Amino acid sequence: MKLFYIANARIPTEKAHGIQIMKMCEAFVKCGLEVELIIPKRRNPIKEDVFKYYGIETRFAIKTIFSLDLLGIKHIERLALYIQALTFAFSVLFYSLLNYKKFRRSILYFRDEFSPWLLSVFYKNTFLEIHAFGNRFNYYKQLFSKISGFVLITQKAELEFLKLGVAKEKILTAPDGVDLEKFNLNLSKEQARERLNLPLGKKLIIYSGHLYNWKGVGDLAESSKYLPEDYLIIFVGGVRNDAREFSAIHKDNKKIIIEGQKHYHQIPIYLKAADVLVLSNKTGSDLSMKYTSPLKMFEYMASKRPIIATDLPSIREVLSESNAVIVKPDNPEDLARGIKKVLVGDKLSAEIA
Repeated sequence: MKLFYIANARIPTEKAHGIQIMKMCEAFVKCGLEVELIIPKRRNPIKEDVFKYYGIETRFAIKTIFSLDLLGIKHIERLALYIQALTFAFSVLFYSLLNYKKFRRSILYFRDEFSPWLLSVFYKNTFLEIHAFGNRFNYYKQLFSKISGFVLITQKAELEFLKLGVAKEKILTAPDGVDLEKFNLNLSKEQARERLNLPLGKKLIIYSGHLYNWKGVGDLAESSKYLPEDYLIIFVGGVRNDAREFSAIHKDNKKIIIEGQKHYHQIPIYLKAADVLVLSNKTGSDLSMKYTSPLKMFEYMASKRPIIATDLPSIREVLSESNAVIVKPDNPEDLARGIKKVLVGDKLSAEIA
């Protein structure tokens, strides 16, 4: 059977959703489905082959179709976002109608907000994967009768959908995951550091991911002032502008290294180089508190390094005191306390790694 995976995303991308989309397609192929990934034609600074970029060995078809990409033009950012999304949705509809018999016999799997509205009018086997909600539950409610099923990534999201009247049998709740073979490297801490030219004589606290405020990277940077001189916090990730701004803010902090964006295949090596890994999400955002299932959390776990994580419902769905040190969110001093608790206690470090 054929599955069309429809994602309004720039692929390849330096953001986490890119690897999640590609890995999902790979998993569907391994389950015996014929997969075609449909993505928009977008300006993209990443020119590398998409399969090589993500280390995907299982090939599948990728169809790039028209969207009007005005993103990046100043003063019309929000309008440009809608224009790009809508033109992509109508292009998907047009492409599906040109291949109507094939689409009618296939599974349509969406990671997009607009195209399901159009295609669910014509096709029955439609499934929608949802990651970000904002205040748009009522928006999705209008799709409940049209979509065959919803894929959600947290229990909190499932509860919200059930309250709005979605039948439980139409919901699959599955957190994000990780490719264990990619992240459980047979590599010692010292070997990883030598490959990356990182100091051998320091305690390395590593954060991997984007430098958004709601991810608590400011709190982690601030925690450095409560840490000993031989502790070093390393930030791996962040798009170029974010990394530049973050570096400017913390340029005088000698306990911080900002590595910036790294190729996906290097991330497992960075995680293996760590003494401790940090997940520092903040309160104040429903996405952070209820609806996120961070890819980095599963990558951290696969790396078999101790994890420090903030006490939020979204994180608690996977992590607890049995497999991590849980600290207060929005509290750099308590974050530092958790880091020191792990690094001065070899027994605890071994138990939660």
